[in-house]
Amino acid sequence: MIKNFELYAIDAKRYAKTGEKVGQVRIDLNNTITSIAPADASNSTVEFRFSVRYGAIGHITIEGRLTYNGNDAEELWKMWTEKSQMPDRIAEEIHTAIMGNCLPSAFQISREIRLPPPVPVPKVNIASKKKDNTGHFSSDGMYS
Repeated sequence: MIKNFELYAIDAKRYAKTGEKVGQVRIDLNNTITSIAPADASNSTVEFRFSVRYGAIGHITIEGRLTYNGNDAEELWKMWTEKSQMPDRIAEEIHTAIMGNCLPSAFQISREIRLPPPVPVPKVNIASKKKDNTGHFSSDGMYS
């Protein structure tokens, strides 16, 4: 279980000027565990770095920590110190928590400094033709 999720550093920068043509932008998302330390018998403190890279036009980096709580917290810490790895089930839970908490922050920051959102914004497709009562998915994944 994840508890005590906190952010302690945010760095964001836009390199391109407003109105400057930049062409196609590749957006890379990454989250990295920077350290894991035991807090007590059933808790481990996990520090992380979440980053969004926009190639040559900018970046957003968020750093934080969370507490992993469970009977396997000691296993997490031992595996990390020995192999710099985490058990798959714990890694999945931790990385999901990081993405779930940092993506909304990165989305807001990208808006403030005028970078593209770190995830595609869903498109609304309102068909101009008369609809029948049967819906279908179009080739672009939209339901109508």
